[in-house]
Amino acid sequence: MTQQAIDVRLIGWLACVLLWGNIAYASDHPSWPAYEAAGDHAKAVEAWQEAEQAYAKAVDTIEDVQAGEANSNTAGLFAKLGTMRLHQKSFAGAETALRRALTIYTRTRGPDDLIVADVLDLLATALFYQDDGRALAGPLYYRALGIREMLLGPNHPEVAESLHRVAFGLYFEEGRLLSAVPVIQRALAIQEEAFGRNHLAVANTLSTLAAIYDAHDLRGTAIPLYEEALGIRTKVLGTEAVPTQQSLYSLSRAYYMEGRHDLAQRLTQGKFNSLEAQFGTTDELMALNWGAHISTLIHGARQEALKGLRKRGGGEEDAVPTSPPVIVEK
Repeated sequence: MTQQAIDVRLIGWLACVLLWGNIAYASDHPSWPAYEAAGDHAKAVEAWQEAEQAYAKAVDTIEDVQAGEANSNTAGLFAKLGTMRLHQKSFAGAETALRRALTIYTRTRGPDDLIVADVLDLLATALFYQDDGRALAGPLYYRALGIREMLLGPNHPEVAESLHRVAFGLYFEEGRLLSAVPVIQRALAIQEEAFGRNHLAVANTLSTLAAIYDAHDLRGTAIPLYEEALGIRTKVLGTEAVPTQQSLYSLSRAYYMEGRHDLAQRLTQGKFNSLEAQFGTTDELMALNWGAHISTLIHGARQEALKGLRKRGGGEEDAVPTSPPVIVEK
């Protein structure tokens, strides 16, 4: 056998070894889509920690495969990883992942894109809940609002959600009533036009507006808003739902602070103390911002907007933007 033939056979043998080695490695080491699918499944059953771990493995795997050539797949995984960390209120970790997602999406999709707006809001939220990052959240909320207004028009329900987050940024940054109220009122007007008055989005906004007035001891203005929010939530969610119970507590506490103790006790059927133990230990405005709006953002406000517009007779083209949401619907 000639040396050339030996070399050819040796090269062929080495190729087979490498091929079977890669197949064996792949069977023992799932690809990034497999890890992503595992994360999606865990998220669907609200197993947030398991979902985070799966998405982290997906990120590590895809970065090894791409060797620095990040694309939209990588950005999507970082966004999902950041979102799972938000769910667990691991805000610094969420910030790290979401900054990576934002950088990649901005480069691959351009700065004026609805997915970029989604990630801006998520990143702003991660910053908002860190004491040293709150001042940085407001400009990101503003930038996301500008993108949505440009691409969706000024009266779209997603614009209303953006306005709500901008209002929170203004209120907590400046602490002034006049900064936030006009912004929230504009959001309320958009939601009422899109969904009608008896919609949970409207109830959330009414609750926020009431809580801001309440924080400034303007309970005569706050109480009717609390009452309307409670009525909507009771009708839509039932009396035992957590948002309904939150409204019940907020209204009864406002009555109590006004000296109307008997009315507060009657409203809660004697359960005021237990409601206070459940809801009175956290800052109400912060809780509203998280519970009513950030979780909506995480789970996809667009599908809720679509449902609302369909009920009002609007078409799907009126509700769904051209770019898909970052986070898969649960």
